[in-house]
Amino acid sequence: MSETSPPQANNPYIVGRPVERETLYGRDDVFRFVYDTLASSRQNAVVLYGQRRSGKTSILRELPHRLPPEKFRFTFFDLQGQAKLDLAEVLFNLAGAIAETLQLTPPNKQDFQADKDYFRKIFLPIVWQKLAGRRLLLLFDEFEVPSESADKEIKDKAEQEFYPYMRDLLDKEKRLSFVFVVGRRIDDLAHWVKRVFKEAQYKKIGLLQKSEAIDLITRPADMLLNYNPEAIEAILNLTSGHPFFTQLICFELFNYAQKHNIKTIVAADVAAIVSSALESGKPAFTWLWDAISTSGQIYLAAIAHLHAENQKANKDAIQAALDKFRIRRGADWSNAPRELTDWDILRDNSSDDLQFVVRLMELWVQESHGLREMKATLTQEGEGDFKKARALVQNGQPEQAVKALRDLLTMNPNHLGAQLALARLLLDQKKIKEAVDAFEDAFWLDEDVGRDGLVDARLAMAQALEENQHYVEAALHYRRVLELKRDEYRVQEKLRVLYDQGRKAAAAGDWARAAHFLERVTDIDKQYKDAHHRRDSAYHRAKTSSQPLEPTISTAPPTSTTLRALMPILGSIAVLLLLLGGVSGWLILNGFVLAPPTATQAIALVSETPPAVLPTPSATPEPTQTPMPASTDTPTPTEIPASPPPDTPTPTPTDTPTPTPTNTLTPTPTKTPLPSPTATPQPTQTPIIIQVVVTATPTATPSPLPTLPPPQLLSPPNLDLQTGTGVFNGRANQPRLEWSPVLNLGQNDFYTVSVSFPSAKGEGGMFFGGVTTKATFWDVPQSFYDDVSGAQRDFTWSIVISRFQEVKPNAQGGVDPVGDGQEVSQRSQERTFRWN
Repeated sequence: MSETSPPQANNPYIVGRPVERETLYGRDDVFRFVYDTLASSRQNAVVLYGQRRSGKTSILRELPHRLPPEKFRFTFFDLQGQAKLDLAEVLFNLAGAIAETLQLTPPNKQDFQADKDYFRKIFLPIVWQKLAGRRLLLLFDEFEVPSESADKEIKDKAEQEFYPYMRDLLDKEKRLSFVFVVGRRIDDLAHWVKRVFKEAQYKKIGLLQKSEAIDLITRPADMLLNYNPEAIEAILNLTSGHPFFTQLICFELFNYAQKHNIKTIVAADVAAIVSSALESGKPAFTWLWDAISTSGQIYLAAIAHLHAENQKANKDAIQAALDKFRIRRGADWSNAPRELTDWDILRDNSSDDLQFVVRLMELWVQESHGLREMKATLTQEGEGDFKKARALVQNGQPEQAVKALRDLLTMNPNHLGAQLALARLLLDQKKIKEAVDAFEDAFWLDEDVGRDGLVDARLAMAQALEENQHYVEAALHYRRVLELKRDEYRVQEKLRVLYDQGRKAAAAGDWARAAHFLERVTDIDKQYKDAHHRRDSAYHRAKTSSQPLEPTISTAPPTSTTLRALMPILGSIAVLLLLLGGVSGWLILNGFVLAPPTATQAIALVSETPPAVLPTPSATPEPTQTPMPASTDTPTPTEIPASPPPDTPTPTPTDTPTPTPTNTLTPTPTKTPLPSPTATPQPTQTPIIIQVVVTATPTATPSPLPTLPPPQLLSPPNLDLQTGTGVFNGRANQPRLEWSPVLNLGQNDFYTVSVSFPSAKGEGGMFFGGVTTKATFWDVPQSFYDDVSGAQRDFTWSIVISRFQEVKPNAQGGVDPVGDGQEVSQRSQERTFRWN
């Protein structure tokens, strides 16, 4: 039960300004560090750094009350309002602050303007006289402010004048001591600021220790309000001892207690004021948020989103959340976790479920910076640079505009306008491949906005490839267009024309040409009308109408005239075979060496033909009978059969003993001429050739696996850092490997993908070669991105065709391989891409 409180009192908790010394609790370790450092004669500078609202300014203002006055005199100087001034004015203002502290005569501004070194040569000697052996301790707040000005002129002036002057003071004026406060990580400071600190000692201002945080909760309202233990734990769970947010919660609790007449705060009261604390603390939350890098903000928004959905915020879940909202990671993404843990925003011991240090901050991010709001903000971030790039285009400087847009997108890959502008510029410059990639990035960011441009770029790429007769590669782009817009009229018209050309070629009996056009149709759209069946039919007709490897004699029955003409020839052959003991004896007599016949081999013999006109009789012996060469593999168009030869060769029966030919296809033996059987003069004889086909059953020997041609790699192109091709940025931007299909791929044949890359697991280079697929593309898994280490995240890939002895059906209606396969093609060439 709540107890009635005494009359209302002023709120003792301080929010929004540095606290006074009586309300500063803890930080004893910081004051001890400053004193120990500056007590040494060899050290004259301390740097206090930490996130905004962590109490740095309060500590700086408390130092004069914690360090011994007999050793130091103190001057507080805030650089927040000094950034726009030139060096002489800044030094004049600093001298004025010192003079006020030491009760000196105020300096004259004209003296500082007339002599740039007046501060050191004239003013400081006056100070040394006043100090009488003590050291002057200058307390600089917001020391990094001039270096972060959006005004280039101010930044240049600070770099060239102010910071070098301060560095010179530290080096040469040892009676001066300095405490600098900065609201950035030291690594994030401009290099000319860090040069000032090269001899300084650093101290991080972080969270309060638990006992200090409890003092901050209970002691300011000690006589007015009580906190039970559960309420204290509830406050610490929300703030983790962050001084500003602890004061914010207590400030709201005190007002709540006054309004509801509560004297003792319980845990339920803490829960009741969270919403009002988020509202009243909005300026502080925003100031802290603005100090975080863009990648850090995206990281925090993703974690807050996942926790709001009751999901763990690990690395994979964060990436999935970004993919869901189509948010790309920037160039400094890998630095975000370290930045956030160093800055006490994320805990560094919760890799499986990343946690905010200050729960109250996470609640504010969920309320004000969800991923949907982040995407809208990121789309416009860098608008100033985008306008400059557009001005370059309008001024006729497209190449400079391309570079400016690429630079912008490196820092903020979520700027949709810049992404679209870059893609259009590349397309206008006929850099079609780069334009396709750029439009794909725009489409990923916003499908509705990026679709039409991507369709145009893909069609332009397809047409360029077709002009060089790269039809398979062109089909990949047409297919992508159909994925984007199924009814895209330009692709539908392309399909109609190709389909009609295929039908016309088939009607004319030009089956090879028909198969070509219909294959192009099915490469683009496998479901287009009946193109698939027409293509298969055309292929079959083209194969069955082709010539056999060896020509054979016609099997048509001879006419009666032909038979009468052949009678004396056949008789002569029979006589010769009897006289010589068969064809084998005749071949041996002519110097042939017998050898086993091939599967199908033609034997050529010379015979005589009846003379058309008898020549003058003479005693000339018969002409030398020279065996003609067997037929070669060159087909003879006049002897094309209607169907291909049978799969298993069978012997061809003849009426005479089957001679055994030599396996030398072009023998040129010498033969002794036969004498004429009579003295009767013989007419001059014109030889004719008879081809006798001898078919033998081949010996059963193991057949090697056929060698298929290697797949041709299509995309991505090989890595080229000068043009930026072959480079993928961000874990979500998964590379798709694409290659051309190989015809006549059997059911048991699969493409096998091999990828090699450097390992993040200390195992040296890793090789991956286990993916088998029937498709002609493969998306590289995001796990590969996680497994890579080193600055150069390069992947090398190639494709080979493997044949498996066994396959099994899968759920998609296809088949999967079983066991190990054997390579049946040459391996493709290798390509490399980079995945940053």
